[in-house]
Amino acid sequence: MRSGLLALLVVGVVLFGLGAGTWAYFSDTEVSAGNYIQAGTLDLVVNGVGTFDASLDEGDGIAPGDSGSWDITLQNSGTVNGLLTATFANYQYIEGTPDSIDEGTSDLRDVVYITMDLDGTPVDLSAFDTNNDGKVSLAELENQTIDLGPLDAASSKTLTVHWEIDPDADNGIQGDKIQFDINFALTQSHS
Repeated sequence: MRSGLLALLVVGVVLFGLGAGTWAYFSDTEVSAGNYIQAGTLDLVVNGVGTFDASLDEGDGIAPGDSGSWDITLQNSGTVNGLLTATFANYQYIEGTPDSIDEGTSDLRDVVYITMDLDGTPVDLSAFDTNNDGKVSLAELENQTIDLGPLDAASSKTLTVHWEIDPDADNGIQGDKIQFDINFALTQSHS
């Protein structure tokens, strides 16, 4: 009986050993190699400088009623979409009324009116019309940030800056000159 139990035990162990191999699960492993995270870029490129100097070499500088414009190309040469703003800043005003002319009261900053188009669409400057005359002067734009909207990665837009001298400006602007910067900023959009 003892040998029968021992035989039964040996057979059970052998059968258990054979069965244990059939209970294995399939498995497989792979490697995901070369992974990285790289930050995108935001790179604003500005081309275009405007001038409306009242002391041109030919002697026929700007005068009341004159107008003009210049184009500035704004390009996002980066890989990230951005929001574009412009700020008129760093005003340098030089009064230059000749001695032989009666001086008036006009200030060039107050009688140069600015409008802008971005790719042919007018930029709304009405928020800067502080005296509610329906026009926006250089004086009203000084140090103001103007929202120009989105500038997508690898794209460009043309900003046209239009200027006009008030036809009612008096002798106070003769020989005067104003120089300023338009600072552009491109910040990452969150869309």
